[in-house]
Amino acid sequence: MSIINQGAADIFLRATPVERREMIEEMVGLKEYRIKKEEAERKIRETRENLSRVQTLIAEMEPNLHSLSRQVSRWQSRAEKEAELKLCEERYFVWKFYELEHIAGSGAITSGGMAELCAKRDSFEKSIGELTAQISTLDTRDPAVTAKKEELSALSHTLRDQKTEIVRRLGNIEGQLEALRRSREKQELVPFAPIRASIRKTIDLLTGAQTKNELSGVKNAIQEVIGILKVVFDGGQEAGKDQPDEKNLMVDRDHDTKELERVTKVLYECEQQAQRIQSDMFRQSEELRSAYKVLEDQRIALREIDGRLEDLRFIEEKKKIKEEDLRLRLQEAGWEYQDIQRRYADQRESAGFAPLSEEEIRELEMKIIRFRRDLGVIGEIDASIVTEYEEINTRHTFLETQEKDLSTALADWETLNESLEQKIQLGFNAALLKIDKEFDRYFGLIFDGGKASLRIARAETQPLPFEEGSEHPEAPMENTTAQEHRHRDQDSGSTASELGIEFSVHLPRKKIRSLEMLSGGEKALTAIALLFAIIAYARPPFLVFDEIDATLDERNSSKVGALLKDLAGQVQFILITHNRSIMEAAQVLYGITMDDGVSRVFSLHFAEAEEIAKRDVHPT
Repeated sequence: MSIINQGAADIFLRATPVERREMIEEMVGLKEYRIKKEEAERKIRETRENLSRVQTLIAEMEPNLHSLSRQVSRWQSRAEKEAELKLCEERYFVWKFYELEHIAGSGAITSGGMAELCAKRDSFEKSIGELTAQISTLDTRDPAVTAKKEELSALSHTLRDQKTEIVRRLGNIEGQLEALRRSREKQELVPFAPIRASIRKTIDLLTGAQTKNELSGVKNAIQEVIGILKVVFDGGQEAGKDQPDEKNLMVDRDHDTKELERVTKVLYECEQQAQRIQSDMFRQSEELRSAYKVLEDQRIALREIDGRLEDLRFIEEKKKIKEEDLRLRLQEAGWEYQDIQRRYADQRESAGFAPLSEEEIRELEMKIIRFRRDLGVIGEIDASIVTEYEEINTRHTFLETQEKDLSTALADWETLNESLEQKIQLGFNAALLKIDKEFDRYFGLIFDGGKASLRIARAETQPLPFEEGSEHPEAPMENTTAQEHRHRDQDSGSTASELGIEFSVHLPRKKIRSLEMLSGGEKALTAIALLFAIIAYARPPFLVFDEIDATLDERNSSKVGALLKDLAGQVQFILITHNRSIMEAAQVLYGITMDDGVSRVFSLHFAEAEEIAKRDVHPT
């Protein structure tokens, strides 16, 4: 429901052109779009300001950002090269660790390998010492044994001589006895029985001799035999003349035979004893030779162990040197020895380790040298520069995002503004065309002719005709669209909010075209004509007019009453008035009376009243 108060029409006439436009927009339902458009324009201004500030910040930030970006790009390149260098160094140092372990493995150096060899060496040295002592013992001969051997040797020699002599004598005796036997036939043989007995005695003594005294007795017996033999021999020579004594020869033979047996027995025992001594000495010599051989073998084994230990010490020293060199190189490269050791163990456990060829090692070394040279050329990067770049880049990225969002928002707001402007212009133009027609119609009804029109004007500028090419320059531009008005606004540098509404009126039989030249009643009627034109277009569901006719005289009130009758066919409304002419135009009258301080409402339907009046005038 809309309420139009007393003087509302005059307010419309007294308003500025822009205010009139706003009032018309509100009446025709465009106020909502206008508010949204103003909000969109405000957002556009704010967005443009924010976008300008963001673009200014970005422009101020970019030179420093570009400089930092170049430095950080170098840092990123350094980081990439450092990462590649780390990979190459890891492969290289893991291989070096494998090589170091391989050196140790090639010498069979284990945790207890060196100690085991040292224990073996100590064992061999101890054994060699024992063998040396044993050899020294074996090589030291007993003088008594040597003397005994020499004594037995001399005795054996003497006994062999004696045996030879006895055998010779026995042979001589046997020859003599044989000769005596041959000559016995011719002469009496010499008796050899005593000789034989003497020889046997000598032999027995010789055979039984064991000690020096016994040997002396043997010597004496031998001398005795020799004496007997000389006697016999001498007697034989004499008997050669006279015949030898066979009995004596027999005695000598027996004696020599016994002596020979004794000497042979003693000689045999001497030889056996000498043989035993010789065997003992040979056995000792064999033991000595065997001990020497074992000693030499152990000395050879000891030399081999010493050589092995020397090799192991050399390998161990070589390993220490290489390990120290590896530790130094790891330290220079920024690696931990335990870290490489762990990586090597992990690769070995996962079967991910593959030995490198010589060509691969050379290639790795060349890569490491090249990467280190490149890093040296790049130099160190201050961490604060990277931090500053990250902060500025984050800020720049944020501002770019803001710029993009603001640009998108600006485009959206501009699109919305254009859409609202289009709706407002199209709605306003369509409404203005119809309102203009109704205004002209109601103006003609009120003034019994004449012309009235609305035109668009710019604030503080010359009014613009609403329609070009019309019969009257002031007539509305029926074919002018909101888009054309908008383009015209853009060309002139003004906005839609600067546009206003001006009136152009032509009273019949008067040369008056301006509101300022109208009388008060004419102005009031013109305002009511415009008000009814707007209501005829807007057609609100229900209206309340509050004494809009208060300034009209009786004659003009009758004209307004006629207009109200015309308007009643289009809009439902209630009119508050004290004017009889206006009341006559109504269909129903509502009034309030007071009797004894009590208000009472009554109503009067003119159609029913007329029926009643007719019945009273013409009763049936």
